[in-house]
Amino acid sequence: MTTGTRPQHIIMVRHPPVAVPDGVCYGRLDVPLRPGWEGWARALAGAVADARPERLLCSPAQRCVLPAGVMGHVLGLDATIEPRLAELDFGTWEGQPWDHIDRAGLDRWAAAPETFAMPSGESASDLQARVRAVWDELRMDGRSTMIVTHGGPLRYLLAWAEERVPDPCAAPPVPGAMERFSLPPR
Repeated sequence: MTTGTRPQHIIMVRHPPVAVPDGVCYGRLDVPLRPGWEGWARALAGAVADARPERLLCSPAQRCVLPAGVMGHVLGLDATIEPRLAELDFGTWEGQPWDHIDRAGLDRWAAAPETFAMPSGESASDLQARVRAVWDELRMDGRSTMIVTHGGPLRYLLAWAEERVPDPCAAPPVPGAMERFSLPPR
């Protein structure tokens, strides 16, 4: 654990764009990245080198692991796979076009976005609980950290970094987006 008075830098990155048709629910499916992601990863790592991240955490999905590996190489870090940073599990909805998913199920989700669990999947409350555990651990650890994950986990991580209440319905960062925070030590 790092202690002291220096700020803790947290760099949050959403994986680059994926090679999936628009309008498809992909959640935890291990989908490929669009071409060009390697150059994006190298450039992003160079852009954050001044923050001197001491560790690099990523979701187990290849769309996060692959760019994290390239970024880690540039930054001199090994990427650590953190399963709790996985995307929301959309269960049986994954791989389906949104307009083919049962309308009644989508309506139930819209009516109770925090507590509705997708068929054979999880709820936003489940996602929040596992991502909160990661957040609390990294804040207590104190090391400057780079995180490569998905839109779902980032909704929560960004809210906590900005000291606001998370909204599971908030628009996620676009693929390839990066946010930097300099947080006071705990």
